[in-house]
Amino acid sequence: MTVVGLFEIALGLLVLARPVPALLLFVVAWKLGTEVLRPLAGEPLWELVERWSSYTAPLALLYARGWPTTARPWLG
Repeated sequence: MTVVGLFEIALGLLVLARPVPALLLFVVAWKLGTEVLRPLAGEPLWELVERWSSYTAPLALLYARGWPTTARPWLG
């Protein structure tokens, strides 16, 4: 748990320093991948829905930065 927590803190700092589209999409995929494990571990499904902002915040930042209308979205 500590390693995953530290990794997520590092991801957050990386996004703060350089919020490129590829990194933000990775964050969305990471959060979805880790949070979907909660119902599989026996937690109620609403716990997955309750954390929806964890997935939508990076997508909102992508949208606010003008992606996907930029010419080269993967290069940042």
